[in-house]
Amino acid sequence: MPINGNPTTAVISGNVMFAFDTDFNATGGTPATAQQNYINAFRANVMSVWDNVNAPLIYNGNRVTVPVTFGPEVAGAPGWKLIAGNGNGTLAQTIFGPGDIRVPQSISFVDYAHETGYLFQARNATEAAHEFGHMVRLADRYSNGFRVNFTQPLPQRYPRTTAPLSRCYSKELNQEASATIGQPYDPYTNLMSSSMAVGGTLTNRQLGFVFSSQLEPTYSMKGWVFRADANDPERAAWLGKGETTLRTLAGVTHMVNPNGETTPCASLLLAYQFPSFRPLRFGTRIQANEEDRRVIRAFLRNVKSRGDEAAFRSVLQQLSAMNR
Repeated sequence: MPINGNPTTAVISGNVMFAFDTDFNATGGTPATAQQNYINAFRANVMSVWDNVNAPLIYNGNRVTVPVTFGPEVAGAPGWKLIAGNGNGTLAQTIFGPGDIRVPQSISFVDYAHETGYLFQARNATEAAHEFGHMVRLADRYSNGFRVNFTQPLPQRYPRTTAPLSRCYSKELNQEASATIGQPYDPYTNLMSSSMAVGGTLTNRQLGFVFSSQLEPTYSMKGWVFRADANDPERAAWLGKGETTLRTLAGVTHMVNPNGETTPCASLLLAYQFPSFRPLRFGTRIQANEEDRRVIRAFLRNVKSRGDEAAFRSVLQQLSAMNR
């Protein structure tokens, strides 16, 4: 049974049930208490964005309310079933493979088509409002990428990172950013641009999907964002695989626009504008200036010398799949 929104009353209703994996940690209390505390934390995080009296969402002139039921799984009852655990329990073994980066990197997710999902306890339900957005038909608005930390063991050596999509990514996002009804699209605060976006805003177009039966179309990002050093934002590059509309000139970054263009949509796809952000094609040809070539070649040599090629390739494949 899907979670439905009534466009006339702005009421979102449904049933969300929780099952707990065998590796769910109940330290500090009984299993029943720990499980109920997790459910309460999940509900509170959802309500902090979706039904917050101090920062209400408004649709068609009505305040959005969410009288959704959140509780333990009831056998045979209709509704969503979310599994909470740490990725190594009995239930997780039916979902994750041995090399799945979701487990060591604690990447929670939901599956709208099957009304189920897996939530990593280590996240402390901080991703709940974002995942609830998927449960009510909203799409992610970021590109999956990776950082590099050679001091860590595999597979934590190539941790996932995300970069929100700018208004320039599509006509729809650009229109949302200029909207006069509801909240305009801001990639730094939009709930679906980050699992923990500051403010957790939603646009009127997004709420339109919530209060309908239509899924928001996905934003395909066919590539990866590479950050050579998590503490050095100036060492970044684009590893593009497939189609991209990014364009640049050798030595010209997206931080400064030398052509004096009046539009903020000067071939920018991501909201994060790194000083070394330039388009590259991974595995076929490199289109960049010599500095970028040197950085990427040095990185790939480092990967190879460490014997990380297979693990790195697996990370790229999985992140690519997440980017659709």
